[in-house]
Amino acid sequence: PELESLAVGIDDTASTYDVLHPMFRLKKLRALEIDHNSALLAPTLTGIAQLENLRHLGCSINLKSDPEGSSLRGWKPQLSTFRLAALHTHLATILKETSSPELQALKITLLIDPDGLITLPQSLKTAFTHVSSTLATLELRHPLAETRPTTFLECIEPAFVFRALRNVRLHFDGVQVADEDFGQMAAAWPFLEVFQ
Repeated sequence: PELESLAVGIDDTASTYDVLHPMFRLKKLRALEIDHNSALLAPTLTGIAQLENLRHLGCSINLKSDPEGSSLRGWKPQLSTFRLAALHTHLATILKETSSPELQALKITLLIDPDGLITLPQSLKTAFTHVSSTLATLELRHPLAETRPTTFLECIEPAFVFRALRNVRLHFDGVQVADEDFGQMAAAWPFLEVFQ
């Protein structure tokens, strides 16, 4: 019951909820990293919401069966670090329900929803309205090329609202970077110390 940090790898044949259910009793848990090929669903998210001391969370979230994010509603974790993999169409809902003023590091792996009606830049713009402008670290990974043509600047422009960024890591497949993009990033992030 005194455990403060836990990293769990879950076999593809196992039920995420069944494996994680016993850890919901670990009330002192501050860091939880879940490595599983499928995303967490509503019952597991409800259980994680019981961990009031949680400050670092790494997971994949799937809201296909819960597009309104009702499984997250009312859960206002005080996360300082959030590593998330999610469909780009779910990102705004997830961040609306989980983001806090204490959030300092946001690491997102974006998965494109082929059925999504909004583009990646539109999705990021909406999602980032729910994140504190004092964010210090932002990591965006987009492992697949955007289904609609887009520029590098269009993809990262929504992140220009985070003027306090000190650490930025960007990985976008299939998107070209123009020389002018570096000037725009330098102007948007004046305190930047690390850029990858």
